[in-house]
Amino acid sequence: MKGHLFVITGPSGAGKSSIAEALLAKHTLDLKRVVTCTTRTPRPGELNDVDYHFLTHEEFERLIATDALLEWAQVYGNYYGSRKQDVQEMLDRGETVLIVLDVQGAARLHNIFPEAKIIFITADSSDILRDRIIRRNPKLNDVDDRQAVLQKELAFIDKSDFIVTNHEDRLEEATKEVEGIVLS
Repeated sequence: MKGHLFVITGPSGAGKSSIAEALLAKHTLDLKRVVTCTTRTPRPGELNDVDYHFLTHEEFERLIATDALLEWAQVYGNYYGSRKQDVQEMLDRGETVLIVLDVQGAARLHNIFPEAKIIFITADSSDILRDRIIRRNPKLNDVDDRQAVLQKELAFIDKSDFIVTNHEDRLEEATKEVEGIVLS
């Protein structure tokens, strides 16, 4: 691996995507983002092949069957994953690669690339994480299920290289902390 691989992970609602977007906007870091694949429906404003590669379940299952994925997971009924070829090509070019993954995906990726740096993003408390999830999707019916998943996700914190707390209304602080990790 010629390049460097940074993985931002953590529970839903921790601010992983917001921190990654802020870091990618800082051109001085020269970070390259891996566009991951998913079978979930695009959220408003998301674009295919920019935010995600939006695939059907059948297309995704073909990638699984042909071992074309570096990591993948099924979360809340949808598949998420990263194509091996995309990540390997970026690393072979010597790029500093940033990928945002759920905890399951980060664990699988770390088994293949143990030199990857895992940055775990969390919040002040599990109550704040729950509230962020509900704010994001007020029609959410499975809050109890997500709370159970949250506890499992938080257990991955011990396997991470770095832990960053995204305090309520202090996203910029968390972003600067992650930026410091990438620069070190």
